[in-house]
Amino acid sequence: MQECWAHKKILFTHNTTKYLFFHYREFLERFVSNGAEVVVVAPLDYTADDIQKLGIRCIDIAMSRQGLNPVQELSTLRQTYRVMSSEKPYCVFNYSIKPVIYGSIAARLSGVKNIFS
Repeated sequence: MQECWAHKKILFTHNTTKYLFFHYREFLERFVSNGAEVVVVAPLDYTADDIQKLGIRCIDIAMSRQGLNPVQELSTLRQTYRVMSSEKPYCVFNYSIKPVIYGSIAARLSGVKNIFS
């Protein structure tokens, strides 16, 4: 990974911090070590403290991993959009089906040019 990530905000969305921590920790650490500001957006669980110890900021959003309630789903999309609009990341990495859908829509509406799902 090159120094091109220095001073850039990179945002990761997922439906659980546990999965990001156990499966993408080295990837996240690489961005941090190259000077990027890394932000994780997900429903926080017991691994959020471990992620924060890596120098990564965590933002909690409500997301039902299996729910199909349209009101809750719209709320999740709205929360994701608000985070993207206020954080203004350089790029977004979306993992898992709901974050891929809602994160991609929210990022596009927020003007994020680099979206990886």
